[in-house]
Amino acid sequence: MKHSILIVSFFATCLFNLNAQVNRALLVAIDRYPENSGWTEIHASNDLKILLPLLKQNGYKQENICILQNESATKAAIIKALNKIVAKSKKGDRVYIHFSCHGQCMADDNGDEEDGVDEALIPYDAFRRFTKDKYEGENHLRDDELNIYLEKIRKKLTKSGNLIIALDACHSGTGSRVGDDDDYIRGTSYVFAPDGYEIPEIQNVKTIQHHRQGKNLSAISIFGACQANETNYEYKDPVEKDYYGTLTYILVKIMKENSEECTVTQFYEKIREEMQNISTSRKKKQTPYFETTDESKSIYIGK
Repeated sequence: MKHSILIVSFFATCLFNLNAQVNRALLVAIDRYPENSGWTEIHASNDLKILLPLLKQNGYKQENICILQNESATKAAIIKALNKIVAKSKKGDRVYIHFSCHGQCMADDNGDEEDGVDEALIPYDAFRRFTKDKYEGENHLRDDELNIYLEKIRKKLTKSGNLIIALDACHSGTGSRVGDDDDYIRGTSYVFAPDGYEIPEIQNVKTIQHHRQGKNLSAISIFGACQANETNYEYKDPVEKDYYGTLTYILVKIMKENSEECTVTQFYEKIREEMQNISTSRKKKQTPYFETTDESKSIYIGK
């Protein structure tokens, strides 16, 4: 009888472990692009310094966190990491994906964008300017392409899972330091396109589009550093004097200061309020972007 109880307990434990919810994360941080890429230096690595400890303290194990930094964050490596999350994710898991890098608008390649441009994140091996027959954007990570992997992840997580995306990048701005100001900017106003491409005026462009509620899809919530027609300024910590992505800095600050559970919409409102305070103090408008398929979904990043 004693042996039977032990056997039952053993299998019950195994079953629990097999079905246990797992927190998974992909963190991409690029601040030193190749010299000939056209991209300026930013401080994305500092984002990792404050974000990684937060995740580890709140239920993310090292083996379930993939970090791609600088030269390791090529487009191929990012796609490989996304495919790995798709392969390993299970029902009820929680996935957090964070990009700290440059961003850029580029000529729409399939006619699915009303404004004529795709939005892209900039991996380590992507160049800033279009050069016919040399570099035509093959290493840019378009929103359409990223969406494919996000939808695959949602299918694996199912309704009980949750997918959170944070994009501390921008598709506008100058992509450089501004005059005599001690400012660093993520993104560029240069639209990646061949000569002669008729560039429409960029207004109200969504960071990532075309996500929908589904019967057996996880919720997805996307937090972006700014609106499409705004500039993503880095934030200089007044005490440490280090630069961080403004969205990352605020996100970590809120998670540290607020232990109570809240919905993704309430979490966005906290981000917006913090960013408004920072924008007012430095006199540079920046409004976070937010998109979700379930406004009532609880926020689980470090919980």
